[in-house]
Amino acid sequence: MIQRTDLVAYIRSVEADQNAGLSSAAAMTFSVWDILLSFSDEIQLIWQPTNGWLRWLYAFIRYFPLIGEAALYTYFDNPVRPHEFTVYECDASTLAESILLECVTIAVETVLLMRVHALYSRSRLVLLGLLAGLAATVCATFCGMWFAMGGFIYDAECFASSSPKLMPLVWLSPVAFEAALFIMTLVKFQESRRFGLGRRPILDTIMRDGTWGFFVALLVMSLNAVVYTLHAETLSGVFYFWAVSTLSFTGSHMLLNLRRIAYEPQAPWDAALTSTDTICFKRIDLSLPTLEVDDCVD
Repeated sequence: MIQRTDLVAYIRSVEADQNAGLSSAAAMTFSVWDILLSFSDEIQLIWQPTNGWLRWLYAFIRYFPLIGEAALYTYFDNPVRPHEFTVYECDASTLAESILLECVTIAVETVLLMRVHALYSRSRLVLLGLLAGLAATVCATFCGMWFAMGGFIYDAECFASSSPKLMPLVWLSPVAFEAALFIMTLVKFQESRRFGLGRRPILDTIMRDGTWGFFVALLVMSLNAVVYTLHAETLSGVFYFWAVSTLSFTGSHMLLNLRRIAYEPQAPWDAALTSTDTICFKRIDLSLPTLEVDDCVD
């Protein structure tokens, strides 16, 4: 005879599987849809020889998350799986998910870091501070995940019915670093207004993309942290794919928008910021009446 507790656990497991499956498919569909919509811009703005290694960074941010999501989706939703998941397999899949998310996060934060470094006149001290912050974020995330690995309790479909208290640290550590980058960008933006520099396309783009990118990351990371904190078993897999997809969307569009500026008509005082071939992560000097950048090098 089936026990009531077993029946409830089974129903929750089925509900979690359905919720996660539909949400994961929606997140991947969103990624594919966005790739198709921006593909012509990608060909024109990214895949130029003068873009150097930035085009490969774009390719990683744009396509690696989708490939990883497809692999995970196929693994979990395999209808011919010969056996139930073991705890070892669940831990291994959780670790794979964490590595995928952290790789995408590091790539996107690299883009944010380069933008902030350019705003602060390529200061070596600022760069060291940013790199230290990035390293601390990566260390906190992986260490938190490592110590949390033994504390998960899974159902039959590998969804976490209980998770360690360290999980909010894993999800929110990247947000803390991105918040620092957002504040540094905001400081320079306000400084440009104080100097009376008016509107500058590249600075306005950095500020605009930094703002919506930060709040999107804050939203998806916070949702995942809340789900794991409240042990919401039926929702434990719902927001993960959306976190990966939105990070991919954010990072790729930040690079696209910067490249797009090079193809738009510019005022004479903005011409130094971009060339028709290259967006430079060099130096933006806001201490002068006009903005200046170093010459681009491949």
